[in-house]
Amino acid sequence: MSQALGVPSRRAVARVAAPAVLAAALAGWPGPARSQQAPAPVPSSSLTLIGSIGERFEATSNPLLQAGSTDVLVGEVTTPKLTIERRTPTSSLALDSQMEVSAYNLDSYDSTDNHSTLKASTQGERWVLGFNGAFDYDTTRTSEETGSGVNITGIRHTGVTLTPLALYAVTPTDSLQVQASLFNSAYADKQRYTDYRTTGLSPTWQHALSPTSALVATLMLNEYETRHGPRISIFTWSPQLGWKGDLTETLTLAVMAGYQQSSTDSPDGMQTSGQGGSNGDYNFSVLTTHRTELNTLDLRFSRQLNPQSDGTQTQALAFSLNDTYRIGPRLSAGLRAYLQQATYDSTNKQGDTVYANLSPRLSYALTDLVALDLSYQFRFQKNVSDQMARSNTILLGVTVKSDQVKIWE
Repeated sequence: MSQALGVPSRRAVARVAAPAVLAAALAGWPGPARSQQAPAPVPSSSLTLIGSIGERFEATSNPLLQAGSTDVLVGEVTTPKLTIERRTPTSSLALDSQMEVSAYNLDSYDSTDNHSTLKASTQGERWVLGFNGAFDYDTTRTSEETGSGVNITGIRHTGVTLTPLALYAVTPTDSLQVQASLFNSAYADKQRYTDYRTTGLSPTWQHALSPTSALVATLMLNEYETRHGPRISIFTWSPQLGWKGDLTETLTLAVMAGYQQSSTDSPDGMQTSGQGGSNGDYNFSVLTTHRTELNTLDLRFSRQLNPQSDGTQTQALAFSLNDTYRIGPRLSAGLRAYLQQATYDSTNKQGDTVYANLSPRLSYALTDLVALDLSYQFRFQKNVSDQMARSNTILLGVTVKSDQVKIWE
């Protein structure tokens, strides 16, 4: 991400999700209880592209969330974006790439970043193959905000996420899904930050109880390892059980809970209890969505391992909210919130950090292709030394989209 702020950033989400299967098992690639069914085919093949460009002005106090800081950051961020989609009756491919070019009044905050995602899937009568990928080239000011909390401007961070998936409908009510994951995080400053990689494998069995609900069982296998300096490898396995389904026509709920056990291969070769958690610990995830013609609400509450850029993992307890309400044909209001408590040692409860982010916003569509956005953002952080920092941000932006261009149909 550029020096603009997020709630939380895509890097933060990727960092939390990379070693865990909770989100994949609950949200799934197909719908709640119908994972054994292939997605409805599109009527014909098509290739389309949509471009947009945004300009955002912002004023931020204490941009690095440092205790006692009086810095005030003022500047603008330009965000050109291109989305390319290809669809056939049995496959889909979507590439989304966004540049963020920022210019500020303070030295070393200017940055040119890129965030790209790739989603692909193909299907047969009883199977689905899929792949998700993400590439992020940003700075540690944003990449570490919900991670280590060591937010320093001007230090480059590169993140790569790869997630292949295969799903097979064993019976009309049972399906088997196998998902692999790889997340690699690298930093330009090897003294302050430690490059790391997480790899995972997650077989998941789903049994449909009805057309709108299902039981889910999964086994998560994950390894965290440092990529330079002292070698540290943390292996975690976690069996989990859950349920997901439609409570009403507009409300869905997914719940997953399990036990996790970690072991650390330290530099001296000794096996120790898992960092960021005791030898045995628990995790869970609760996801709920509410959809109406006027309102869209997503809530998540979870407890799971979060890899860090200092050769450790934390046990992160996190709550997130994302709500959008359409006030009128052109006016909408939104609220995003994120709260995280990260524990470095869950045995003695020492070394906790807290991060919070609250952002209300208003959006007004001047036309079908031009929109204005006004938002406020409050951020709070408490580090392991119990030092607290706060930040306030005002953002005003305009986004201009192009019409959808059909290369062929």
